[in-house]
Amino acid sequence: MQDVLSLDDGKTWYLLDSQEEASEEGLVMANSTGLDYMQESGRLVRQYREQTHRDFRTMHAEELYVRRRRALFFSLRGPQGERLVSGRLPRGMEPGEILFVAYANHDPYVEHAGALIELGKLYGFDLRRGIAYPGGYPYDSLRGKALVARPATIPRCPEPPGR
Repeated sequence: MQDVLSLDDGKTWYLLDSQEEASEEGLVMANSTGLDYMQESGRLVRQYREQTHRDFRTMHAEELYVRRRRALFFSLRGPQGERLVSGRLPRGMEPGEILFVAYANHDPYVEHAGALIELGKLYGFDLRRGIAYPGGYPYDSLRGKALVARPATIPRCPEPPGR
């Protein structure tokens, strides 16, 4: 996990680097971060294998291919390390979807709008409410804007007792 942006209020954005980190994030935050990470990686592996003849020498190249094209997955942590928001941005010129959610797929803008806007500025994305939440909007990296917005329904998980 890499620290990518520290904010004035003590919150920090981290870039999730591995399947294990994304899976843990998804479990703790009761959202689909880990599943999205795994599906994105699997799609890219299949894409790479269709384009190349796979042998022992290309296994490292396959890993690099996936790392360079997989969406960027993030976690916003509070001053004490508590998880606040998780989500993803498309990487570079690759088309993709923008999605950010708080615990149990709730609206992250209620408490963390400023942090989302700052992350968007760092990576050159417009992360206003409605683009990053409810999310799942296709993003055209070449034009730097959301494509035609489609309605997205995000299932909500019930709040656990004592939260």
